[in-house]
Amino acid sequence: MDLLEAVRETQVVVQVLKNERADPAVWDALYYEAVYLEASVEVMPSTLRRTSKQQHRDKHPASDSRTYWRISLYYQFLDHLVQEISDRILKNADRFAAQTLIPSRVQSVKEKDKDISAVCECYAADLQCERQQLDQEVNRWKVRWSLVDADKQPKTLLDALKACGSAYPRIQLILTELLTMPATSASCERSFSSMKRIKT
Repeated sequence: MDLLEAVRETQVVVQVLKNERADPAVWDALYYEAVYLEASVEVMPSTLRRTSKQQHRDKHPASDSRTYWRISLYYQFLDHLVQEISDRILKNADRFAAQTLIPSRVQSVKEKDKDISAVCECYAADLQCERQQLDQEVNRWKVRWSLVDADKQPKTLLDALKACGSAYPRIQLILTELLTMPATSASCERSFSSMKRIKT
C-alpha cells in the first residue's frame, strides 16, 4: 500500500467512525457489553459523583449512566480519534499533489495549475530547477499519455514510475519520493522492538 492508497483508506475510516458516532445501536452494543462485564465482577453501572462546582471534569447533563458515558467518554474518544487522524494524515495535502502526475490523472492538469505549484514548492529542494523546466516536462508527459488509450494508462504510483524512464528525470524523482514515503511507521517500530530483543 502506498501513501496515496493509505490516504484514501483513511478517508474511509474517518467516515465509518462518523457513521458509528451517529448510530445509537453501536453505542448501545458497547454499553451493554460493558454492563455484562461489570455484572461478572459484581459492579453496578454508575456515573461519577456530581457537585455544584466541578473543576477537573465536564459536567454533562445526563439522566442515566448510559447517556452520561456516551457523552463523556464515547463521543469524546471518537471526536479525538477523528481529529488526530485528520491532523496527522489528511491535512498534509501538499505532498500528495504529485498524484496528479499519474498518467491516468495527468490530463486534468492545466498550465499554471495549483497542484503543479504545490509540487514545485514541496519538492523544490530536491528538484533544483525552475518552474518553467518542470512545466515543460509535465507538458511532454501529458502529450505522451494522451497518445495512449485510457485503459492502458498506469493508474498507480508504482506503475507510473515503471513507465517513466530517464526522459522525464524530474517526474521520476517526484514519483520516487512520493512512493517511498511510508504509509505507516509500524515496520520501523517492529525493527526497534527486534533490536531491543537482540541486544538483551
